[in-house]
Parts: sequence; structure tokens; C-alpha cells
Amino acid sequence: MENMDMESKDVNANMNSTNGEMKMESDPTKIHDVSLHTLLQPTSGFAISGIPAITLIKSEEAIEINALGYTAYNTTEVGAISARINGRIEKLYIKYRYQLIKKGQKIMDIYSPELLTAQQNLLFLLKNDPSNISLISASKEKLLLLGFSSQQLQQLINTQKTLFTVSVYSSYSGHIHEAKGKDMSGSSLAVPAMNDNTSITTQELSLKEGM
Repeated sequence: MENMDMESKDVNANMNSTNGEMKMESDPTKIHDVSLHTLLQPTSGFAISGIPAITLIKSEEAIEINALGYTAYNTTEVGAISARINGRIEKLYIKYRYQLIKKGQKIMDIYSPELLTAQQNLLFLLKNDPSNISLISASKEKLLLLGFSSQQLQQLINTQKTLFTVSVYSSYSGHIHEAKGKDMSGSSLAVPAMNDNTSITTQELSLKEGM
């Protein structure tokens, strides 16, 4: 009887009587408002999500972006054409900025006392000391490093005559710009501004024959 009385007291403690109605105190650990229909649904037929499945497709989409900026040349496509020797320009085959050139096109002919001396040394070795393979090979290598082509080297050996000029060829296809720097006289090479009012498409290069 004592146990029954204690249980009755516990029930009475959790129930309040107001105007003859019984109210249960809410327990936050219990789930409320769950219908019986929901509980009786089979677990194998209950959908977890209603999102449809799609297949990824690789495609290109045009995206418009409104932004402020400026256009410039791609610096990864810029190449320099330079001579490997000191001397003067005997013949210049390009005249104007932005002149279109192709890869392998002749740019200039250069006269160089240094190059002329290297040719004479090779011819002297071939004539007076042909068995000295090491010195002959070193002399040939020096000419190639100074800008001599393989065809010019073979021509020198076959004709036994020195070439007074060496040709400089373009390694790129594109249009000519003047590099920022100084010419042989020490004056700065001007680079035309893109907003200049002058006609930069017909401006002559500051590089001239005889320089």
C-alpha cells in the first residue's frame, strides 16, 4: 500500500486540475505532434529527400562581367631580338615601329671587328695547324657563340674567306617594338605612348644603320 500511495503522489505531482480539466506538464525530451499515419509508414518506402538526381555535363558558358581596367600586351609572348657581338649596323631591314615580321626573317647585318678576328683565327688554324683539333673546335664554338650560323661557318671553311658581316634573324613572328634601354650612343630608346596624338604606326625606329 505504501508503494501505491507514493505512485499516486507522483502522478498528482505531474498533473494539475483546472476547472475539471487535467493537463500534463510538457517534457522537452519527448516528441509531440506526430500523427499515427506517419508512424505507420514503412521504412523502406519513406523518402529521405525530394531532390532530383542530375548528371554533370561539361560545357562552356558565356559570363558577362562588368569591370574597370585596361588592355595590355601579353608579356609571356614578348621576345627580344639582340646581337651577341659588339659592332655597327651595316644594313637594317626594318624601319618602323609595329612593322610586321615573321620568324626567320633577316633583321640586320652587323660588322664586328671581334667577329672578323675570330674568323681569321679559325682560318689560320685550318691552314697552319690542321691537326690541332681542340683549338679548331674551340674556334668554331666561339664563332657560333658570337652569332655565326652553322651555314655561315661552313661557308667560311669552304671558301676560306672571311665574312665582314653577320646577319641577325628574328626568332619570333609578330610586330616590332623598341625595347626600353639605351642605344650605343648612350641615349635612351623612346617607347611610344599608347595615348600619344602622333601617328605612332609610321614612326621610324631610333635604331639606325651605322650605329
